[in-house]
Amino acid sequence: MAGQPTPEGAAPEPTPPASPSADILAPSESNTALPPPSDRGPVLTEEEQIEAELEAMREMYRQLYRPSDNPGKFALLARGVFYVAGNSKRTSSGRLGGVLVDVGQNWNHIGYAASVHILGGQLALGENRQTAITSLIGGGPTVTMGRLALNGRGYFGLRLGYDFFYAPARMVPGAGPADPTNDLSVRAPHGPRLNINMGLLVKPRRDSKLFQGVGLSIGYQALVHSLAADMPLTHMLLFGLNYRIG
Repeated sequence: MAGQPTPEGAAPEPTPPASPSADILAPSESNTALPPPSDRGPVLTEEEQIEAELEAMREMYRQLYRPSDNPGKFALLARGVFYVAGNSKRTSSGRLGGVLVDVGQNWNHIGYAASVHILGGQLALGENRQTAITSLIGGGPTVTMGRLALNGRGYFGLRLGYDFFYAPARMVPGAGPADPTNDLSVRAPHGPRLNINMGLLVKPRRDSKLFQGVGLSIGYQALVHSLAADMPLTHMLLFGLNYRIG
C-alpha cells in the first residue's frame, strides 16, 4: 500500500511513465523558437518563389551595371562591317567593307562617342555606272544608350549618329559616256546612321570596372548629299561583328 515503507531487500515499485501529451505540450527550446503562424508571413507558391528569385537577380544586375553614383566610364565599340549599297533609281550600287569604331564615354542611361569609318570597295554611281567611289573615310558624333544597353549576361543597344566622308572616285573605263555632272574625282557625302548592336558579355563579375562582350551588329547608313560634286541619294545596309568594352 502507498505510504508504507518498502521492506528491506524488496524491489521498489516502478514509477508510472509520464503522459505523452504532457511532453508534447510542454515548452522546449525547439518549439518555443518557432514564431507563431501569424508572424511567419505568407507561404509563396512555386511560381512566386521563381519570380522572387528572378527579381532578385535583376536587381543584382541593375546595381552591378548602373550604380547609384552613376560614374562616367570609358567605352569602346569596334565593328568589322560589310555594307550593301544602292537606291530605287538604280543610280548607285555597290559593296563596301571595313571597320567602324566608336570611342566615348558611358553613363547609366546615356553616352556619347566619336565614330570613325574606314571602308573600301566599290560604289558605282550614275545611270551607266561610269563613276566608282573606291573608299569612304570619315566619321562623326554618336549618341548611345550608355550602360542601359547592358542587361543580364548580354547587351542590346541602339546608336544614332551623323557622318561626313571623304570619298575618292575614279571613272570606270568602258562603262559608258561620261556624265558631265559626275566628272570630279572626289565626293564628300554625308548622312545619318543607325546601328543596333547585340551580344554576350565575357565573364561579368562584381569587381569588374569595365565589361567586355562580343556579338553582332546590323544598321543603316544614308548618304543624302555630297559637299563636293553631285551624288545620288544612297542607302547602305550594314552587317557586322562587334567587340565592346565599357
